[in-house]
Amino acid sequence: MKQVVVTGLGVVTPLGIGKEKFRQNLRAGKSGVEAETAEVRDFEVEEEYAGYDRSIQFALKASSEALVDAGLLSGESVSFERDEEREKAGVIIGSSKGGISSLMQEMARFVTEGPGGLSGHLYENFLPNMAASRVAAAFGFHGPSEGIVAACATGAISIIQAYNLIRTGKAEVMLSGATEASLSPLILAGFRNLGVLSASLCRPFDRNRDGFIPGEGCGVVVLESIERARNRGAKIYAEIKGYGLSAAACHPTAFPPSGNSIAMAIKKALHQAKLHPSEIDYINTHGTGTKVNDPLETKGIKTALGKYALSTSLSSTKPLTGHLLGAAGSVEFIINLLAMEGGFVPPTINLEDPDPQCDLDYTPLKGKSKQIGNALSLSCGFGGHISALFIVSAS
Repeated sequence: MKQVVVTGLGVVTPLGIGKEKFRQNLRAGKSGVEAETAEVRDFEVEEEYAGYDRSIQFALKASSEALVDAGLLSGESVSFERDEEREKAGVIIGSSKGGISSLMQEMARFVTEGPGGLSGHLYENFLPNMAASRVAAAFGFHGPSEGIVAACATGAISIIQAYNLIRTGKAEVMLSGATEASLSPLILAGFRNLGVLSASLCRPFDRNRDGFIPGEGCGVVVLESIERARNRGAKIYAEIKGYGLSAAACHPTAFPPSGNSIAMAIKKALHQAKLHPSEIDYINTHGTGTKVNDPLETKGIKTALGKYALSTSLSSTKPLTGHLLGAAGSVEFIINLLAMEGGFVPPTINLEDPDPQCDLDYTPLKGKSKQIGNALSLSCGFGGHISALFIVSAS
């Protein structure tokens, strides 16, 4: 099996577009949330992509940023020494809701104008796989191409799938992550009726938490075999060392009361990474700020790590970015890369009155300096999709 490393990253988020702005605001604990949603501001659409759904536009921008960061993009094209290399360069970019906003717009036209009122680009814009398709076409990647759908675990599972393709030799370089632009009235009303939206602030692990703030955005990383990365002298952020997947399909939106499904994913990731619970330096939790799930996530972490859970640094970054839904897992994976690179633990802002049931070190209010040799991302999605993904320092 091949070792797999991260050599580039790109972000389009409410906290900033591009790595440097995003990193700066992350370290400062500055929130990108405004009022009831977290929207991407100052996003400039490339003229050639103006007719695409916003989620696809995000994916193209983040992918371009990631390729530039990895030193693979020269001008507007990716250079390969041989054409055969394109066959082992792939794209896995998922989305939990695809182009739902475009679908709603086309539906409105259909109701008012009939079938003749449709634009003709319905399927090109709303299918969840179209972000991956557009990115592969834009950059000439002819290898594996997929669009993963796994609710709020989509981003992490997309990266895991790309990791496995490289690890088993079926690909050499992959663009992977997830994109989301689904802040439509329909989606917001659905969340509101489920009772999972906050009426004020997202406060993960706080006694007064009442839900999350939905957001939009995209996170994409470049993954390569370590041999390829070293041969071309690429900067390596980290190595992906292991992952765990589990199902908590007991309820559409809640975890099982035991927290065992979360513990199972963490234990599987530890086993594959050959790490002991005492070696975990930082965990970026799912941490949505909902009444039911935050204590169960805490319970799952404690079950997996035992006594070492009490000495592990954790945080939820959703109060900073908003809950980016399908893109949450890939953006939070990128947060772990930047935390490792910069030697800091991001804060859980708004955590002013910790819930006694959430009694771990969730880094309240302010971030802190800490050397991070390995970090874990936890992602959980409606329907019971749970992932735990480890990165370790490649130095």
